[in-house]
Amino acid sequence: MLMLRLNQFLVWLCLAVWVSTAPAQVHHDPPLGTSAELSLATTLEATAERYGLARELAADQRFAERLRAQAELPFAQAPALFVRYNRDWPGADLGLAEWEAQLLLTLKRPGVSPAQRAWALASEQAASRDAVATRLMLCGLVREALWDIRLGEVSVANAEAALALAEEMEALATQSFLAGALSKSDQLLARAETLARRQALDSAELVRVDAERAYIALTGLDRVPATFDETAVHEIDIDAHPAMLAAAAAVEQAQQGLASQRLSSRSAPTVQIGPRFERGDRTSPYADSFGVQVTLPFGTEAYADSQLGASERAVTSAELAQLRLKRDLELAWHEAHHELEIAENQLARALEAESLTAQRAEIAEVAFKEGEIDLTRFLRVRNEATEARSHLHLMRVRQRRALAMLNQAAGQLPVQHPESEAP
Repeated sequence: MLMLRLNQFLVWLCLAVWVSTAPAQVHHDPPLGTSAELSLATTLEATAERYGLARELAADQRFAERLRAQAELPFAQAPALFVRYNRDWPGADLGLAEWEAQLLLTLKRPGVSPAQRAWALASEQAASRDAVATRLMLCGLVREALWDIRLGEVSVANAEAALALAEEMEALATQSFLAGALSKSDQLLARAETLARRQALDSAELVRVDAERAYIALTGLDRVPATFDETAVHEIDIDAHPAMLAAAAAVEQAQQGLASQRLSSRSAPTVQIGPRFERGDRTSPYADSFGVQVTLPFGTEAYADSQLGASERAVTSAELAQLRLKRDLELAWHEAHHELEIAENQLARALEAESLTAQRAEIAEVAFKEGEIDLTRFLRVRNEATEARSHLHLMRVRQRRALAMLNQAAGQLPVQHPESEAP
């Protein structure tokens, strides 16, 4: 028994020396303040603005508008003016003169304008749905950032509570040592516990600061919402998920683009119309005329195969991306639902464990004051109670985080709800 106490004393003495000589990692970054005016929705809006979502949507809409404007053009290409002038060979003076001017008009094939209008409409719908899907993606980043901060805050609060308890026990152990009721090893044991808890607090502060810096970089805000809890949605419609709607719109856009290109890539008929003034020599009268020339190309499909192949490849890529996305969304939903079940089960067990350890701590405190147990055993029981309480706080936050992640997997954009009681 003596050797066991001696070994224990040496271990805690080494721990105390190592903690006391280790470089302190004290972070002076104050926690971010809260704002009652902020919510998950308004934080998302700030993030979307910082991300440039509105500019991206405007660019996509301009593309659709230009497609629509192109569909309303009367010709497949811009009109062109052809002018030709012939005269005598240099040095000859026969009076030969020919003037010709023609206007070249490239006609549209039947069905090109309706196909371009359909492509424009599909592009406009794809832009709108892609903006919603991107907003949902940003919402997931905001949710993660906010709950990382909340976990960091709870970890810091738990570390501060553990440190306060350790300091209280160190003061009690010092008083008992000076009164001769405790040994030096017990007093060093309490001191080492205090230093270890202070080190844990520094680590928790570091995690909190990192989470807050990530939030600031994401949102550009220096405040967090005072409340951002959500009510979980326990049902999902994969086909109505914003990401799936965006993928379906991308497929439709690619298909309409291919249909439009099939028509517009083929060479269109060309009409040349204009006057001609001609004189063979000085004795010949002018032969003025007005002509119309029509060019009808044929066999042009083979020359557009490479362009059409790229468009067909784009359609195939969009369709495969839609299939992969559906599988990913279904898997993400099941994983989020499973995570919520695990979090709720862990929360229930944490509640039971916290109740049991709290009762044991009360009993141990009475026993310690009566001298029935030593400080080592009392510290172990108190630490177990503190850790159980800290674990309960973390489980409450993780359970609420799991609810938010379930909403993210279901494709739910934020809805403001009153926050439940914080631990």
